[in-house]
Amino acid sequence: MTGHPGIGKTAFAVRLAHAVASACPDGSLFSRVGRATVLPGSTEDEQPEYVQALISALREAHAVDPGGHASLGELTQGKRLLFLIDDVSDESDLEPLLDVSPGCIVIVTSRSRLARLAWTHEVELGPLTDTEAVDLLTVMLGADGVDQVAESSGAPEEVVRAAGRFPLAVRMAGIALANGPFASLSSALERINEFQPRPAVEPSDGLDVGYALLADEERTAIDVIGTLDGQILAPWTLAALLDATARASTYDDESAQRILDALVRVRFLERFSTDGASVPLFRVHDLIMVYARRRAERLGPDHVAACQRSLELSRLARSDLGLERSVVHDALDAMGSGDFDRALRLARESVALGRENRNPAVETIGLVTLAEIQIELGGTRQAKELVQAAGRVEIEGPSPQALRCIGKIDRRLRKLDQAAAELREAVQCAKAVHDDHETVHALRELAVVYSEADRPDQAREATAQATEIARSLGDAGDRLLAGVLWALGRIHRRAGDFTKALDALLDADVVAQQTGARLWQAWIRYETGRTRLAQGAADQALTDGAAALRLFTGMRHEYGAAYCETLLGEAMIDSSQEPTEAARILEHALTTYQRCGDPWIEAETARIAAAVRIIQGRHAEAARLLETAAAAFDDVGDHGRAEAVRRQHLANPWARRGGVRALLGRRRGVLTELRQPAGR
Repeated sequence: MTGHPGIGKTAFAVRLAHAVASACPDGSLFSRVGRATVLPGSTEDEQPEYVQALISALREAHAVDPGGHASLGELTQGKRLLFLIDDVSDESDLEPLLDVSPGCIVIVTSRSRLARLAWTHEVELGPLTDTEAVDLLTVMLGADGVDQVAESSGAPEEVVRAAGRFPLAVRMAGIALANGPFASLSSALERINEFQPRPAVEPSDGLDVGYALLADEERTAIDVIGTLDGQILAPWTLAALLDATARASTYDDESAQRILDALVRVRFLERFSTDGASVPLFRVHDLIMVYARRRAERLGPDHVAACQRSLELSRLARSDLGLERSVVHDALDAMGSGDFDRALRLARESVALGRENRNPAVETIGLVTLAEIQIELGGTRQAKELVQAAGRVEIEGPSPQALRCIGKIDRRLRKLDQAAAELREAVQCAKAVHDDHETVHALRELAVVYSEADRPDQAREATAQATEIARSLGDAGDRLLAGVLWALGRIHRRAGDFTKALDALLDADVVAQQTGARLWQAWIRYETGRTRLAQGAADQALTDGAAALRLFTGMRHEYGAAYCETLLGEAMIDSSQEPTEAARILEHALTTYQRCGDPWIEAETARIAAAVRIIQGRHAEAARLLETAAAAFDDVGDHGRAEAVRRQHLANPWARRGGVRALLGRRRGVLTELRQPAGR
């Protein structure tokens, strides 16, 4: 399929693909070739990126060993697959597809005819007819919407003709009309006539309609975007460009983001992100870029030069920002105070700066800090991807923070020996670079791992070292001290010394309140509730768990809230409360853990939920939950806990010892054998 950009090739191809998909029972794949977007730090690969994506998808779908070489021809042999390859610019882009199995169908879209290849069918798309274009406008506005603004019978036709009857231009006109302040199509047409110097003869001309219907700031943004060399921009990029046109006030990233979001809504831009870092970027569609550059050229060389000069000055200023270390402390401080939005923004800013300035150290520290925030929020899978991305950027081996994140992920997956080795290395690396803050963080995590591995003496030694370093830092170390004391309380609780545990947690809470560490206040209150429950004080555990839940909920911290819900469910069982509410909150916690990818605590919560189901007499559900929990414990290598769950499953007293009534008297015994849940 060939035709101008914006003529509707992709939409037509997708409809065709759906129509013929039944002829390809082995699956369908879509990939966009496009004009390569080169990002800072990217390298050329041996095969086109779209081919790598197709090969990866086929390997996964057909369970092919990821090691070794495999071509599309080998992976499609004997199969009937449908390939839709969008926006091909040259015959060479399609060479890897010449080897696919003869049973496959390949649909290709291109702006120009690919004459050197033989096609079964060729289709050239042109503008819509008047009727088709008005129908499309009606779809965008709704029939009532068209009737409302079309006070004269010919107004819709005039709008679509001004848009050249090109599908993209008509769609954008419809979106702008739907979102704009225009009372009638006539008033919109008056605005269009101001900005459209000549009839539309190609798709980019038709964009005059959508442009005319934008707000003033949005039109100015299009004018300055046209001075860019590339097609990807960040909020700071637009802010710098707009400053070149501002007569009084300057633009900041927040105001630029607002304008960019508005342009996304009317389809002039699209959000774009390269990886799990989610750095806020925006991409300009090829056709829009052609139009924007034409607008910039009409405003003259002085306009272009002023915009480019402002952008370069802003880029130089950003390259001077020393964020390599400060971003870690600032982002972690923001996280500690419960401001996750700010923490994520700081870390993403570091990634963006590193990429813009080709500074691997800054990019890496941002990626790892993002990983740490994701770990805190329960995003284990995302955190692992971010650490791996940082590893691909780092040129001098993993940083102490990266090692600590890896260790924390492995602890969550119950790979305790591996986690301890990684955290010991993190401590050594942090000491080698004289990073006391990171040394304290790593020692705290190492202490927790030692505690879970039943090595309490080593755990206490690690907290003693961390405490000494934190106290030596004065006021700067106080925020670190709350976490260290939390770890100490946790160690004492697991060792069965509940009095010492509560004393340490009380000290931790005082420090956390003094330093405004809301996140630590929540975890300390949770750990206090966990200790009370281990003491047998279920009512006090309920109070502490509810207080911690309020703190986590206030920070929109679903993962921490789920831990509190698990604690509350256990405490309700121990205090002989009505099981319905316990079942409800445990079910909610289980759903959160499943989203987060934390298999150990998910299994632990399934085990507790099973006990509640038994109390409710829902024995089949309980059996299913216990089987799931045992399998999950086995998967993460906690075979001792898996075996204990199986004993719980086999020893359900409802079948042999008087049913539910006997179990109600044994509630505490249902959970006692297994009560040592992991912390965060």
